Amino acid sequence: MSTAHYPHKSQGFSVLTLLSYVVVFFCFNGFLGWLFLQSLPLKSEFDFLLIGIYGVLSVVSYYYFVVNDLLAAQLRGRSMALGFLFGHGAFAFIGFAQIFQLPENMVWYISGVLLVAAYVFGAYGATRFSRYNSRTRELMRIKSETDELTGLYNRRHFTQFHQNLLDNSRRLSQPISVLMFDLDDFKRVNDGLGHAAGDVVLIEISRIMAKCLRKSDLAYRWGGEEFLVLLPQTKLTDGKQVADKIIQQVAEQVIYYHQHEIQLTISAGVAEHNQQEDHLQQTIRRADQALYQAKQQGKNQAVTAASAVTALGLVTMSEI
Repeated sequence: MSTAHYPHKSQGFSVLTLLSYVVVFFCFNGFLGWLFLQSLPLKSEFDFLLIGIYGVLSVVSYYYFVVNDLLAAQLRGRSMALGFLFGHGAFAFIGFAQIFQLPENMVWYISGVLLVAAYVFGAYGATRFSRYNSRTRELMRIKSETDELTGLYNRRHFTQFHQNLLDNSRRLSQPISVLMFDLDDFKRVNDGLGHAAGDVVLIEISRIMAKCLRKSDLAYRWGGEEFLVLLPQTKLTDGKQVADKIIQQVAEQVIYYHQHEIQLTISAGVAEHNQQEDHLQQTIRRADQALYQAKQQGKNQAVTAASAVTALGLVTMSEI
């Protein structure tokens, strides 16, 4: 399971950025205010209320221009900021028109074009920003539900979604098989070559599992070197075949770490959920007991929960 990375530019005020904001502000507002003060003694009638309203709107649009321009580093585009800048320009132009008493048709035409451009750029920027936020939230959700090292799901994902899987299985009367895996003699890798080598092994084992599973299957890193796999719409015999396939591929895989060749085996316990079990954790417990039996029988093999009952007597007949 891969995650995308979104590069970010450095945020904050640089000298060039600060100067550009000052220039924009004085071009639209400073010059407008200066012209207004120069014209005030020469004109007898001004619509002060209208000028005040457009002045406030202009300052507000300028504020949002600055805020969104700073966020443009995350979006890698300035569409939303340009939208507010065009709106800012439209309000400022109406202020100029009030001072110089420009023809009404010209005012409506130019300000209208600027406002249309503001809406177009603003809508496009808002759409991009919304998609960016959606992707960010999705990445955060995926990150919280996956193991950072292997990319497999973690226990948090299991806690949130296993009940839905179980309910769907019961509603459709479909089986669910549970596979519990544990690497054989994994401690000797960590002790002999270090934890970095162990991490390489875990990543490779996770890759093998993902390759052997369907898209509908769910693979979890359950513990240090322990893995859980949930197989929807899969009976016990089919689950055993999947476990055997993974065991075979792990045994045949040579993992390279610097100058070292690492070969490991893996053991598995397989159980199928039955109607007498209220929770999937009960099935997982039976699979874990079967895994223990596989370890006792020599490792590098898969044992089903039914055969584990016969050998160990760890599970009552009501549980199978």
